[in-house]
Amino acid sequence: MARWNPHNSVGLNEQIGRRLFDEPMLRGAMGQPSYGGIQLTHFEEKRGDEVSLDRLGASGIDRQVRRYLIQRAEADGGKFGKPKRFDGWAVVAAKELIHARRDPKLPIYSSPVSEPEPKDNIYHAHVLRPEGWNSYQMALHLRHSFTSHGRVEPNKIVEETWQDIFWAHAITRWILSKLNVIWRFRKIEPGEPKSSNCMSMRNVSFGSKAELQNDPLPAVQPRSAALRGRAP
Repeated sequence: MARWNPHNSVGLNEQIGRRLFDEPMLRGAMGQPSYGGIQLTHFEEKRGDEVSLDRLGASGIDRQVRRYLIQRAEADGGKFGKPKRFDGWAVVAAKELIHARRDPKLPIYSSPVSEPEPKDNIYHAHVLRPEGWNSYQMALHLRHSFTSHGRVEPNKIVEETWQDIFWAHAITRWILSKLNVIWRFRKIEPGEPKSSNCMSMRNVSFGSKAELQNDPLPAVQPRSAALRGRAP
């Protein structure tokens, strides 16, 4: 399948990403339930009114677009005074910025970069900081939009192999769970109770033969003898 070719205008369902560099939340913390603690500096732009973004796909993240952008983002990480690692994107649907639930609403402008690789970026876009706002206020607004209504797309250097996909598939997990039940059932010896609430006879210790001889059980009287001893 050919890589997504974006239109000049940004669609409401497009996936928009803000790059994250050296983000502590993404260091060995894949799959965390919340990314609300992402550093504010990722959304702060002090060099001008434009805040750069990436267009990641028309309605979902396009794998080929993602691969294209990772190469450029990693190259950009080396341009800092102290090189930084590219950790991924904070991602949100374009409509969450264009029709923001909390003002200001931020139109997204397509602004492809035409330069030699890897400085080029046909998926580049940006939003403009509202008049009267400073970079800190803009960063707070963007972080709220991305973390409240979006998600994080980590930079996975190693693509998932077919083995990873196989073992993570729901059908595979279902089969393994059934096999586990069968295996536990077969380990129960014949005649033992199969309920988990019943005590297994294998876990009951009656003591040694000598112990039983030294501490014999009381003799059981016949029922007739017991009845004869009862008062009339």
